[in-house]
Amino acid sequence: MKKLPLSSLSFSIISLLVVGCGAANLNETQGLSLKKKNTADEYAQSRLSGKRASVLKSSASQKGEEQIEKGGNVSLSPVAAPSFQASIASSQVAPVAEKALAASPQVAAAPAPASAVKQEVIDSPQLALERQALEFKQRIMFLDLTYRACLGRAPDSGGLVSWSNLIASKQATFDQVQAAICSSPEGQIALAYSELLGRFPDPAGRGFWLAELNSGRLSILQIRQSIASSDERKAIDLQQKIQSLKAELAAVEKERSSIVQKLQSI
Repeated sequence: MKKLPLSSLSFSIISLLVVGCGAANLNETQGLSLKKKNTADEYAQSRLSGKRASVLKSSASQKGEEQIEKGGNVSLSPVAAPSFQASIASSQVAPVAEKALAASPQVAAAPAPASAVKQEVIDSPQLALERQALEFKQRIMFLDLTYRACLGRAPDSGGLVSWSNLIASKQATFDQVQAAICSSPEGQIALAYSELLGRFPDPAGRGFWLAELNSGRLSILQIRQSIASSDERKAIDLQQKIQSLKAELAAVEKERSSIVQKLQSI
């Protein structure tokens, strides 16, 4: 076996070491390059995924807004929901809805609601005048009936105006006005005449007793006593006694006839 010189052997060993280190460095460099490439690919992939998500999100949002403008029902996905909420927050949906509502021929041609038409008729000046005339007529009829029932006479113009104004201004109700008229001094005198004489006072008698009552010279009790002791009242009492005697005589005659029939049947 041929022996190599020491210098050649050393050179060969050094060359092998250099080649080995170079290979190792090359492998390490290639590994680092591959690692960097993988990292760059992952980064690019993540950027691409994010961009796609953004595009999808924007597309979904735009689609949702287009459906809103068209008046359709929007199905909110998790991606489209933030855009829709943002549009509500910025009041972009209301103007679009109002615009679509104004452009709708059905809405434009729709008639006014019945309640609005009814209210317009109620508030019309013509109906207001007719209602006032009807209410005035009702007050006049009521006062005329009350005067005739409680006082025995037709109402005077002054009484009509004063009592009608009280009712119209809601200062008094119909019942309160009727009670006031019937319990007035004239009403008390008319009641005394009606109960004691069976009639309403004549103008002369009404004026006389009313003057006595208003002046304080006589009370309503004294007036009633005077009316009860009057000749007219005495005539009424006498007539009532005569009627009572006639009724008794008729009963006696009926009983006598019954007794006669029984005697004839024996």
